[in-house]
Amino acid sequence: MWEDFNSWVQQHGLPPLTDLQFNCESKYANIYIYPQEADYTENRPLGPTWHRIDSSVRETDCHFELPISLRERPEGSCLVYVSLGTLVSADVELLQHLIDVLSRTVHRFIFSKG
Repeated sequence: MWEDFNSWVQQHGLPPLTDLQFNCESKYANIYIYPQEADYTENRPLGPTWHRIDSSVRETDCHFELPISLRERPEGSCLVYVSLGTLVSADVELLQHLIDVLSRTVHRFIFSKG
């Protein structure tokens, strides 16, 4: 998948991507979306052109309640939200493998499809 995308990027006049990266770094400004509480910049420092924003989704006032099937879980189990991003969500085989593995646990999972 990465090789095809890298070829497409170059066909559109951009330089080759860094191995296994899916974006070009601009020398002017770069934005990434990640909650500050979970950010790990000490482990992967970013250059001065990078700017973090918490969310690209506006807040709403609507009330949400978990369905009973997710609220009433086996004792000792957790409810886990899994989001691997848009590109990984396109890899159906990988997601199916992950679901197969996680389905063997006592926990419940909510998967974001990207």
